[in-house]
Amino acid sequence: MRSSEIAFVVPAYNENTVLEQTLLPLIAIGEVVVVDDGSALPICLSETTLDKIYYLRHLINRGQGASLETGFSYIRENMRQVNYVVTFDADGQHNAQDVAGMLEKARSGYEVVLGSRFLTNKNKIPFLKRVVLRTFAAIYSAVNRKKITDRHFGLRILSRTFLEHNSLVMSGYEHADEIVDLALKGNWKYCEYPCTVNYTEYSQSKGQPLINGLNTLFNRMLSKL
Repeated sequence: MRSSEIAFVVPAYNENTVLEQTLLPLIAIGEVVVVDDGSALPICLSETTLDKIYYLRHLINRGQGASLETGFSYIRENMRQVNYVVTFDADGQHNAQDVAGMLEKARSGYEVVLGSRFLTNKNKIPFLKRVVLRTFAAIYSAVNRKKITDRHFGLRILSRTFLEHNSLVMSGYEHADEIVDLALKGNWKYCEYPCTVNYTEYSQSKGQPLINGLNTLFNRMLSKL
């Protein structure tokens, strides 16, 4: 059943290949805000789909974090009925069916619900990606003394209250750490939720290179010294 209290923010950069397929199940759940992050080609969606989404566009590519904040700002200013905001990648790796369980957690009082690929055995995660991501999470948890199993999964739910008090500053992939930091340092009630992930050749080609994650982790460790 579709609810106007739920809004998805979908950052999209050159995602015409899979974008419509990604959006269709989301439209059936709640409001959908697509932020086109300066794609080289115009967005290609059917008129039916276009009529059911809010479409925002950056004139230049600014990064995924900046795209999410553009969507958050639009919701803060224009969609007062929305109580829960879902971040959802455009590349088709997330499963919209996971949203129902995450919303149940949010409605029970969690301000931040983080999706995790590592709380279920159903996911077939490439070996190198699994090792690197779990290592990142272990180091982050040790440094912050809070257990986080998956720092960089793009499917998460943020309450309106959380977004009214927090804005993203990081424009690139660092936004994932920023969201976790804001939740932990602000003592917001948070939890992780087991999510499925669909890795395809396309989605892996669109994801964050592992070297970027290493650089981010190294810089953040230096900032703690």
